[in-house]
Amino acid sequence: MTLIAFLPVLWKLGHGVDLPVIKDIPGSLVWAALLVSVGGMIISWFVGIKLPGLEYNNQKVEAAFRKELVYGEDNKIEHASLPILKELFAGIRFNYQRLFLHYGYFDIWLNTYDQCMVIVPYLIMAPGLFTGVITLGVLVQVSNTLSVKCIGVLRCLYTIGQRLPNCGVSGSACMSLNTTWILMLLNFNR
Repeated sequence: MTLIAFLPVLWKLGHGVDLPVIKDIPGSLVWAALLVSVGGMIISWFVGIKLPGLEYNNQKVEAAFRKELVYGEDNKIEHASLPILKELFAGIRFNYQRLFLHYGYFDIWLNTYDQCMVIVPYLIMAPGLFTGVITLGVLVQVSNTLSVKCIGVLRCLYTIGQRLPNCGVSGSACMSLNTTWILMLLNFNR
């Protein structure tokens, strides 16, 4: 809904674009917002591509540890011995270290993208401001609209991604896309 609501606003504000490459394209701000949003989503997908697999491995190693503990409650002689628990816990610890490392650089990417999205509208509209085509108020309006617009595109893509598992696409690809979009939305809505 956000995507549809802000299309006319961005289309109208696009008259103030004075960059030589895109000033003659009708609705240049709409196309720039779509390009930046989809580009950010694709890069985020590549940066976070390992996260779904690590989350899956995390579920497996935690389940194996819990299973051993449950079996140990019933039969302490054959299950839940200290060496087995140490080995299973080492797997959990190793997986969490990898998971936190990958979440760390994914979060660095998302924060970098978020900061770049603050600058992009000013880079696009600054020549128009300096030549007197637009005022500072219009520039700030474009900045606010463009940042809401880009988040709206990501929400739209997230909604599409939620429906992917029901369309017959391979499960791992859908899990990867869904997890990446969820992570992106959680970090964009802070």
